[in-house]
Amino acid sequence: MDKLRPGMVYEHTKIVTEEDTAEAHGSGDLPVYATPALVALMEYASKELVKPGLSEGETTVGVKMDISHLKATVVGGAVRARAELLEMEGRRLHFRIEAYEGEMLIGEAIHDRVMVDAQRFMSKFSK
Repeated sequence: MDKLRPGMVYEHTKIVTEEDTAEAHGSGDLPVYATPALVALMEYASKELVKPGLSEGETTVGVKMDISHLKATVVGGAVRARAELLEMEGRRLHFRIEAYEGEMLIGEAIHDRVMVDAQRFMSKFSK
């Protein structure tokens, strides 16, 4: 956790496939990049941003996202998510995430994740 600092940035690019469409996700009827797929890409970027700074056995879980999906992307388009760590409040991490197709902003979000001990977190479900 000592390695995590506000201002850190991570970017990840994904090529949109048929499986990423609103049709495939059931979230819409058109063959364009689905909002649930965009959410997953944004969560991935924020998770990967902090992963190197976590202690052994720690991970993060998403707990909140306020997202705007601004522009449609078709299959074959390259979507890049850019996550920035804004601040840390104890184990809670706050991110700003922007998504681009080329230089065009197609989505933006504020996202919160919480650091957890993976084994302890999962043990709650085995009882």
